[in-house]
Amino acid sequence: MPVSQSTTEFHQLLLPLTVLTRYLFFLSRRPVSASNVHFRNHRIAALQKLGPLLRERDCCELENIARQLSSLTPESLFRVAPEIQRELREVAALKIPRDVLLSQRSPSDLFFQDISRVLMIFGPGIGIGDEILCFGLPEAISRVLPSAEVNVISMYEGLWNCVAGSRTIETYRDAPGFLGALRRGKAPHDVVFLIDFESPGLVPAICREQLIPRYVELSLGRQSVLVLDNRTRRLCRSPESSVENFYHGLARLLSWLHGAATLPDLDSVVTRTKTTDSPRDLVTILVSPFTSKENPSERYWSDLLTNIVPRAFGRRVRFIVDTGPNSRTESFARSLVQSASAQPFWGASCEIAHSAGERFVSLDRMWHEVENADALLIADSFLAHAAGRLGRPAFVIARPGLERWTVPSPLSFYFRAKDSALTVAGAIRLLLGEHLQTSSDHLPIAAKRKCRQLAKSSIRLRHAFSSFAPSEELLQEWSGCRACYCDVVAGIHSWPEEFSPLFSDHDYGELWPSCLPDLDPLTGDEDRAEMRKHLEMMFHEWENSNLNKYIHLGHGG
Repeated sequence: MPVSQSTTEFHQLLLPLTVLTRYLFFLSRRPVSASNVHFRNHRIAALQKLGPLLRERDCCELENIARQLSSLTPESLFRVAPEIQRELREVAALKIPRDVLLSQRSPSDLFFQDISRVLMIFGPGIGIGDEILCFGLPEAISRVLPSAEVNVISMYEGLWNCVAGSRTIETYRDAPGFLGALRRGKAPHDVVFLIDFESPGLVPAICREQLIPRYVELSLGRQSVLVLDNRTRRLCRSPESSVENFYHGLARLLSWLHGAATLPDLDSVVTRTKTTDSPRDLVTILVSPFTSKENPSERYWSDLLTNIVPRAFGRRVRFIVDTGPNSRTESFARSLVQSASAQPFWGASCEIAHSAGERFVSLDRMWHEVENADALLIADSFLAHAAGRLGRPAFVIARPGLERWTVPSPLSFYFRAKDSALTVAGAIRLLLGEHLQTSSDHLPIAAKRKCRQLAKSSIRLRHAFSSFAPSEELLQEWSGCRACYCDVVAGIHSWPEEFSPLFSDHDYGELWPSCLPDLDPLTGDEDRAEMRKHLEMMFHEWENSNLNKYIHLGHGG
């Protein structure tokens, strides 16, 4: 603690200093593509707004931090940020206070009593797609606390306008706004939820905040929850998981937080605004090649666009290309439209997406474009999550390492970016034909029959999980479904070549393990519950595979 500061004054600075050190740490380690440079620029400017607060104190350590912070630029970030971090460690390195009891058990019912106002804040480090992943949280909390109002505060203007379950929606623009939202001095909330992708790590400072009686800190990436009850000085920490899909992991964290907390269906929490359908002879495909961490290849995306439409499709096709959020992405989009439109005998139109009165397409407008598209052709970005929420078919080009972000929508298909654009385009043509019901005669009759059997067996197994069927019945359905699965996978090699990129999302020989748990040693309820959770996690992975989604799309599951 700086010697010139009283304990009370310094405690008021603990939260701002902890916010600065944590989010500067994340920012200096986050890879950023051309389509996401605005994220880094905006977050640097947001953190710099803490400078005046630090200068208010008569403290040379804080003055030096404020001076270095004001000199920070996107170009100097990786050089200057470590220097600021060293200074911050001297004044903001906090541990959990010794009077706080630590526990790995779920919070007791006492934590959820007498709650009338809930504040749900999304942190400065979260991405748009990760927030869309959380769209079901307000409704899930409202189900547990039906008499409480749930208020949402985000850094993304307009993102939550279509989401049900929250009473008010606000935005903050910088670090002081984030701090003000957390503290909410004149209108305190009974419990504050802070959600971010990385672990915010603000609990040591929140322990000193008298205006925050109950606090929940949720990390999507680490898949962990911290629950602090400042009234009883008790901190509960959930077990961490590193294997689950983030959607399923969020559901598990909610269940740990409160046994009755469940997420609503993926496509049930947004308000629909579409009032007119496209002409029957027109297919609109929204295209966005931009992702937050890597720059796209114009050659790859041009090849995709010019080969995705079959010559005898029977309908007009219109591609609408996202401009992205800045001049570099806009330039790429215009070049892509130009190169795709120059291809001979193509038979489709290609245009830039527009937002009235704005150079770049706003979030509101992009949501409208997703809702009115017949399908999306996109890189792995927030639009993949938006498509899942709106029930739109999405063909997602993903790089390795993004498997846990896959959207559990039956219409979301994932392709590996390392596969050639021509082969991926062939698989997408096949899926478009199935979805639009312009063609479906791709498989021999025997293969279709096996696919129908697997689809029906998967539905029965899903029901066995959801209805908490006895262990013996569950394992019987598991064994029967796996037999159908093996029957289908054994014949995939004889399917038409166009299918091959569709099945590169998993090693289907390993996806469904052959061994089943032996029930004899599992005498206790906890043993059987762990077995059930393990099997359900594997079943979720199967349900989220391209093979399962294709079978249900084309064969009546």
